[in-house]
Amino acid sequence: MQLKNKKINLFIGLKKKDLVTNITKKHALEVISKCLKKIKVTDYNIHFISGFWNAKAEKTLYISFINTENIDYKQLTQAINAIKKELDQEAILVEIIAADYAFL
Repeated sequence: MQLKNKKINLFIGLKKKDLVTNITKKHALEVISKCLKKIKVTDYNIHFISGFWNAKAEKTLYISFINTENIDYKQLTQAINAIKKELDQEAILVEIIAADYAFL
């Protein structure tokens, strides 16, 4: 799958797999930053939103970036799997979108 110059959105819940234990924003952001930095993604936007998993509400991080560093699908998958493991997540939603963009 070609990811160059695509917009990539990640949706990461702030509860562990048990849907009871909360993950602090600070800890989640440290883990996400570390894992994305390993694949040279250092510029991204973060939104704090509400989401649902298994019909239960949870606070969710919405991370969005344009793949200007030309990471490939394997690198993205490795970073996401590392985030999933460290934050004890059942799944992370990944959205890959063709997008026109400009840095003005």
